[in-house]
Parts: sequence; structure tokens; C-alpha cells
Amino acid sequence: MQTVYLESIKQHYYKKELEKKLQTASKHFPELEKTKVYIGILPKKANPCYDGIAMANCENNVVLFKVDVKPTNVTVFHELTHLALHKNARKPKSENYCSVSAMARMPPELVDEQQIPYIGLTGVPARAIPGLCKQAIKYREKGNHHYIKYLKQQAEKLARKKRS
Repeated sequence: MQTVYLESIKQHYYKKELEKKLQTASKHFPELEKTKVYIGILPKKANPCYDGIAMANCENNVVLFKVDVKPTNVTVFHELTHLALHKNARKPKSENYCSVSAMARMPPELVDEQQIPYIGLTGVPARAIPGLCKQAIKYREKGNHHYIKYLKQQAEKLARKKRS
């Protein structure tokens, strides 16, 4: 992945940390290897209805981050996964699928949030989330479209086991 930082990134409060996380994450996106990915900040008034912390514009390979939010690996992987999924016409493009797919490709040691964006999950160790997401992706690839329900059931089993 060729990372091109837009002029706006200079304003990001956590610029160095964001750059480091992008560099680490890029190694896990072979489908973006020859792709220029433009990184910038979300304009404050771009869309008053949008209150997210990051956003991917897949048509233009642009990822924008909120200027004052400390980036997490989970967010970086999620946004890069949008770009990766866009390159594969057969893959779903929903936020749910993107979140599960992003977490499935993350090494457990990089998980720095105790949740899956757009999905949730509580009581599950962060390091267990990638494995659960890999199971859910495999479940879906076998033709089972209730993979989110399956993921939540597997997570609840793990949480129960952890409690007992």
C-alpha cells in the first residue's frame, strides 16, 4: 500500500500515532499492495448527520479520520477493509460485514478495543475477537447468512465459559 498523506493530516492531533498504525495495518492488506491510499482528516462541517470517527471513500481510495480522536487499530483496520472489500465484487460491503472481516484479519495482539464496530459484544476478551470473527466469516462462506447471530452466539458461549 502506498500511503499518501493529504495536507490536512498535519492538523490531526495524533498524527504520528495514526501513521504508525497505518504502517502496521498495511502489512495485513495484500490486496492493497499496489494501491495509493490517501489519508486525511474529516472536515468538521462535511456532513452534519455523520458523527463517525473515520470514513472511507472507496471510489477514490481516501480514508479520513476525525481530527481530535486518538486512532485505534480497530478503526484503521475497519476503514482499510472497506477499501479491500471494494476491490472484490463478490464480497458484501455492509458495515457489519466490514467490521467482522476487519477483525478477522487482525492479529490478536493488535486488538485495542473491547468491541467490534457496528456489532458490539461484551464480556469477551479482546484477543479472542479475531478468532470468533474468522469462525463467523467461514460460517457465512458456507452459505449461512445469519453469521452475525452466529458470531454473537459463539461470543456468548465464550463469555459464559470465562465466567464459570
